[in-house]
Amino acid sequence: FAASVAALLCFDVGPQVQLSVLSGILHEGGHVFSLLLLGERPQKICFGLFGLTVLRRNDIKLNYKNEIITAFCGPFVNIAICVCALLFYLNYRDNQALFSAVAINAALALFNLLPVSGLDGGRILECVLLKRFSVEKSEIILCVTSLVVLIPLTVAGFLTLVKSRYNFSLLLLSVYLLILLAFKGLK
Repeated sequence: FAASVAALLCFDVGPQVQLSVLSGILHEGGHVFSLLLLGERPQKICFGLFGLTVLRRNDIKLNYKNEIITAFCGPFVNIAICVCALLFYLNYRDNQALFSAVAINAALALFNLLPVSGLDGGRILECVLLKRFSVEKSEIILCVTSLVVLIPLTVAGFLTLVKSRYNFSLLLLSVYLLILLAFKGLK
């Protein structure tokens, strides 16, 4: 894992890609840090197609409040980086890296907080729902909410691709989340 990230950061992929990878690592670090503070050890950290994933042992489950805290800690790290970079950017307006750090971390935080199954916001919503409703009703509400968010997001991704003729990232991510949602529904 560390070697993959180090190799990626060494290639001339541009500062935005490097900042995105670093921001993703710090985002997942927020989750890991919160888990450690709450007394749980992650099983492993995986580098996947759309970023990093913290895998936990199946036999350990935090209470809903701590699950919400853990889910929020990743986006919180991105929000903190965004605010710090923005404060520096206000003093050094000609620094493109600071502007990129603001934009990338704001986008990561906002996207991850969407109430979509598979994202931090979906996990937060799931925990809130499970405190109030049965598992079945919570799953239905989460699935419908995810679709209500993902369908317009997928359309926006398609329109972005058509307009730009090259930017397929939002469309790909939306379709990926729709596929995850479909597989979750089949279980």
